Amino acid sequence: MPTENVQLHNTTGALGNSIRAHLAKETLAIAEKYVRFLPLGDKLDLGGGNGKTWTATRYKRVSLPTTSLSEGVTPDGSNLTTEQVTGTAEQWGAYVTLSDVSQLTLYHPALVKANELLGKNAAETVDREIQIALEGATNINYASGVTGRAELTGSDILTTKGLLKAVSQLRDCGAPEYDGQNFVGVVDPMVEADMIVDSSFIDVAKYQKATPLLRGEFGQWMGVRFIRSNFVRKYYGAGATTAASGTGGTLTTGTYPVTCVGYDSSNNLNLAISVTSEVEVTIGTGSLAVTVPSSPSTYVWDVYTAKGTGETPLKPSASHLIGVTGGSSVVVTGTGSLGDGDAAPTAPATGVTVHNVWIFGRGAFGVIDLTGIERTLTKNEATDSDPLAQRRKTGWKAFFKAVPLNDNFMKKIEVASAFD
Repeated sequence: MPTENVQLHNTTGALGNSIRAHLAKETLAIAEKYVRFLPLGDKLDLGGGNGKTWTATRYKRVSLPTTSLSEGVTPDGSNLTTEQVTGTAEQWGAYVTLSDVSQLTLYHPALVKANELLGKNAAETVDREIQIALEGATNINYASGVTGRAELTGSDILTTKGLLKAVSQLRDCGAPEYDGQNFVGVVDPMVEADMIVDSSFIDVAKYQKATPLLRGEFGQWMGVRFIRSNFVRKYYGAGATTAASGTGGTLTTGTYPVTCVGYDSSNNLNLAISVTSEVEVTIGTGSLAVTVPSSPSTYVWDVYTAKGTGETPLKPSASHLIGVTGGSSVVVTGTGSLGDGDAAPTAPATGVTVHNVWIFGRGAFGVIDLTGIERTLTKNEATDSDPLAQRRKTGWKAFFKAVPLNDNFMKKIEVASAFD
């Protein structure tokens, strides 16, 4: 179709619907090139008059018979036991602004580039939300046999023994493989580099002609087909929390644990976590003076606090303790509660970056399919806010939600990397 015949001067009516459908199809195709976690989830049901409600079904194992059959006697049967998980999907979306051009067409470079970037934006949003939903997983191993994130050092990388431990635990729980033989893992490029120098790692080039590859697949190792993604969550040890007791607040006498948690404001994926400091407030009208870390420089920070020796700091509802610029000082006059927000995550050792290695069996988690993605493009006409018709906005939106289905069918290994 000639470019000049596909001008986007208006997006109302049948032509507008056709253009938006075309853009949605293009965006979906681009998003599917970048998503890594989404294809590994069971598809949840969103539709059939359910509005924003999704439904997932967990099927429990059928009990094994305990006695042999008797001739002519019908044995007792078992019921198919299921659990239904329901929830409300969340709507996500983003848009970009395009400056005016003489003729904006489907093939204009600005719109083509916007479509590419929005497709990747949708993919990263979906993969981030899946990882956040799975963050509460309890099936966690740590490299080198340590018992927690704070004990990991920079030399505690993923090894054959560590991977075999996770694989054997998944098999022992009856986690089903995706292709009948292999689980699927997702790692970042640094962990990939640690893996491919191991002599037991099988590069994808050795089997790609015999096996259809997953997007991003780079090899097999100990019964796991591995996918590379540069969008896997990491945790950085930001050092000790700087906090001191002050006056002029409403905090009562006691011990207050304080932690600062930073995140890259552009994607809200990777975390930097400071080691918890416990501060004594000695008067009944006290406060806490907290200075948030200044590194990493692109991060903004939330301050977590609670009351009680050994308590886990919690995210408070006070807005001035959320999204604090790096290096800033804040005064804490109230504590978080379980109803306000999440508990602070555990900090790695100072200066250590901890990487997530995800290994999934089929049925580990569920997702809403991204095929319902919509694309928008504002009309090319003057408005009160744009009287000279100098700009247009184009974006995407979709309902999405992820939910863990079976914790025993997934394993997270926290490791360091020799390539950090």
